[in-house]
Amino acid sequence: MSVYDDFEKSHARLAAKQMRLTARQTHLHAHKEVCQPWQKFIDTLAQPSTLCVAGFWPLAEEIDVRPLLQVSAQAGLRLALPCTGRKGHALRFRSYQIGDKLRGGAYGTSEPFASQTLLTPDIIILPLLAYNDKGGRLGYGGGFYDRTLAKLRKIGHVFACGLAYDEQNMPRLPMAEFDERLDAMLTPSGLQIFCHPTHLA
Repeated sequence: MSVYDDFEKSHARLAAKQMRLTARQTHLHAHKEVCQPWQKFIDTLAQPSTLCVAGFWPLAEEIDVRPLLQVSAQAGLRLALPCTGRKGHALRFRSYQIGDKLRGGAYGTSEPFASQTLLTPDIIILPLLAYNDKGGRLGYGGGFYDRTLAKLRKIGHVFACGLAYDEQNMPRLPMAEFDERLDAMLTPSGLQIFCHPTHLA
C-alpha cells in the first residue's frame, strides 16, 4: 500500500467512525432489526446443525451481534468467537455457547478461554467501519480479518457477512489489493448478498 492509500484509508476511518456514532444514536434497536433478515437466511441453510457460525464480541458503537448468535444457536448452528493472536497473524476461532464466561483479549475484546475447542467457521459475521455495495470492507487497520479470510478461502469455503448500520455505506471506499471482500452485508434494512453461498444450500 502506498503512503497515499494509507492516508486515504485513515481519513475514511475517521469519517466512518463519525457516521457510525451518529447512526447508533438514531437506531437504538438495530440489534433487534437485524434478527429477522438473519433468521430468513438461516432458514435457507440445508443442514444448519452441521455448520459453525463465528461472531464477535461487540465493542463501542458496533451493533450488538449477540442476538444473531442466539438466533443461530436456536437453529442448531455451533457458535464460535475469534481469538486475537500476534499482529500480522490470522484469527483463531474457539467454541462458544450462550452464557459462557470469557476472558479479556487484545484490543479490549472478549474471547473464549484456551481450553475451548478450536473450530473452523463456515460463516463469519464481521465487524467493520464502512462498506460498499460491491462487498468492499473497511476494517480497523489491523488486517486480522483480511488475513483470516484469505487463509480460510485457500483451504475451503467460508461465507463472510459484514454487520453494520446502513449509514456506514461508503460508495467511494478505498481498497487495496490484499483487502478481502465480503460475501454479504447485514444491516437493519436487510441482508444484501454479493456472492451466493451455494456450498451452504
